[in-house]
Amino acid sequence: MTINPAAKKKKKKKKKPKKKKPSVSTQSDPPRVPLDQLFPQGNYPVGEECDYVDGNLKRKTDEEKRHLDRMNNDFLADYRKAAEIHRQVRKWTKKEIKPGMTLTEIAEGIEDSVRALTGHDGLTEGDSLLGGMGFPCGVSLNNCAAHYSPNAGNKMGT
Repeated sequence: MTINPAAKKKKKKKKKPKKKKPSVSTQSDPPRVPLDQLFPQGNYPVGEECDYVDGNLKRKTDEEKRHLDRMNNDFLADYRKAAEIHRQVRKWTKKEIKPGMTLTEIAEGIEDSVRALTGHDGLTEGDSLLGGMGFPCGVSLNNCAAHYSPNAGNKMGT
C-alpha cells in the first residue's frame, strides 16, 4: 500500500484578523450613541468660558486660587458631559420639531435621546440616581408658561 505524500500534508489555516470594535466618531440621527463612546477619554468640550470681572479678578491672578481650581477640576467633567448631552439633544430637537407634532411625541424624543446619550435607559433600579433624567421633560405651548409635562395619550399638538 503506497501513501500519497500530498495527501499527508495538512493545509495551514489562515489566521483571521481580529475584528476591532468600530470607533464611533460622529453622533447618529436621532442621537443614540452614548457620549462615553464618542469621548472615551472623558475629555468633553469645554464650551464657553467667561472671564472673571471686578471682585473676582484675583481668581485669575492669584497662583494659589488657580492651583485650587485645577485640583478641583474633576467635578467639571460631569458638568461638561451634561452640557454636551444638552447641546446634542437641543440641536437634534431644533431640526426635528415640525408643526403638527404632539407634545408627547416631542417630549418622548427628547427623553429617549437623553437616556441614550447618558447610557442609562431608566429601566434599571437606581438608574436615575446614577445619571440621566432628573425630571420629566418640560414643554409648553401658547398659554402654558412653563413646567408642563404631557401625559401619555395627550393629543395637544404644536
